Parts: sequence; C-alpha cells; structure tokens
Amino acid sequence: MSSSRRWPSGCPVVATAVGGIPDVVTDGECGRLVEPEDVDALAAALIELGRDPALRRKLGEAAVRRAEAFSTAVASEKLLAVYATLVRAKGLR
Repeated sequence: MSSSRRWPSGCPVVATAVGGIPDVVTDGECGRLVEPEDVDALAAALIELGRDPALRRKLGEAAVRRAEAFSTAVASEKLLAVYATLVRAKGLR
C-alpha cells in the first residue's frame, strides 16, 4: 500500500446486512451486522462497541485490514495476475 494512501482511523463497521455488505463485513470480525429495520439490534451493537474499547480496537484494526483488501492497488495486482495467466496459457510469452 502506498504511504500516501490513508485508511480510516480504525473504526469498526456497524451496518445492516443488505446487498453486498455481508460479503465485505463479517459480523464479529471487522464490525457488527444487524438486520435491516432492527433498531434494537442497531442500538445494541453501538452500545456494545461504545462500552468495550478493546473490542472496538480489535474490530477497528480488522476493518482497516479488510478495507485494504478492497483497495485499487490490490484489485490491480489481481487483475494483472489474471492477464499474466491468460498470456502464459495462450503461449504469448
């Protein structure tokens, strides 16, 4: 990762489990997922993280690592690797 790129400050994610969010956020690993429209679960997740600095730090650090996995640099490296595999498979190099 380039040193000029700054990642979030390490805040854990609290999100609803809709769309592709569960593919990015793993509940209990890098944040908390709650069901849509479950206000009580959302409040409980926020209160839990507000009261537990160690959990907040652990999930926040994991959130930063998870975000790095979705960076353009990582995506570019993976795409180049696919192209290199295709070039070798076609005998072009």
